[in-house]
Amino acid sequence: MKPTLLLYSLLHQFISQVIEADELYTKVGQNTAAWASAGWTIVMMERRSRFLGELQCGPKDQQLFQQALEGLVRVIDQTEDLTRLSDGERRYGNILFSICHQLLHDGRPGRPPKRLPPGVRVRLKNKGSKKRRGRPRPKYQAPVPEHPQTESVIDPATIHANHVEAFNAALRRRNAAFRRKTNTYAKTQWDLQRTLDLHWLIHNFVRVHFTTQKVPAVAIGILEIGLAWPQLFSIRYAPNSISEVNTSFPCFGTSALAAVLADNLCKLQFTVRYFKTADLLVEIKFAKADGSWPKLRAQLRVTQLVILDEWLRDPISTFEARDFT
Repeated sequence: MKPTLLLYSLLHQFISQVIEADELYTKVGQNTAAWASAGWTIVMMERRSRFLGELQCGPKDQQLFQQALEGLVRVIDQTEDLTRLSDGERRYGNILFSICHQLLHDGRPGRPPKRLPPGVRVRLKNKGSKKRRGRPRPKYQAPVPEHPQTESVIDPATIHANHVEAFNAALRRRNAAFRRKTNTYAKTQWDLQRTLDLHWLIHNFVRVHFTTQKVPAVAIGILEIGLAWPQLFSIRYAPNSISEVNTSFPCFGTSALAAVLADNLCKLQFTVRYFKTADLLVEIKFAKADGSWPKLRAQLRVTQLVILDEWLRDPISTFEARDFT
């Protein structure tokens, strides 16, 4: 269910987003050292709407950060202006830069320098008073080079992750696996991720946020109203990975995806018609009976895209299959 709603969210375009990122930790399986635990969870939240982009757990290694930031790259492709803020953790900026950097061709001789895409900013707040060797780091800094067309001026007072830290505190209250000084930690990493996925669904699409007084998906502009529990349970499952989705095949049976695809193409002035396959076969049958089949066939031929949902869910006869040729 989460991949379906995540894919639905990524089909929208956004003007500006401010993403806060932070981590929280719990034990998984047995009482181990923090560095060896698989209970590290990366949280990425859009500041204004409180919409959760990522809620992913695992060992605190390169793979966990890579997996979380690959989702952020998909958000960058749909956003004109994006700012990512974090407290202390430098791997966010470094890995994001390695994934989505661009070469800046400025006409100068030599190898062109690497920069973040236009409109993308990364800011880091160095916390703590621990002494370290070398030059002292500034309190606020841009850890990776940005594109010259990007407006780089950000008020230092806005460089923080306070909202996502408040969410972490709420998560520790709501999810027993994250409570401190207890033995209620998760049995396996899969079990912990399952509870996080459920929390992601409820937080983003069902529950009204205390501060904004809106469902986060409504506040960010993905939905007009929040989802009720019956609607949530009626959503079909999508593939485990968004990369598995191939929209050239109508047999991908996610009605929500088909409806969003048709809606966005209509906004782009395309002619689109949406049918359940069984309903279209019945309509063709009645059209042949009352003599309106040539008119219906002509209408379908001039339509730029015909979406057939629930394709081959039920077997069709050879005679019915000829109607699709």
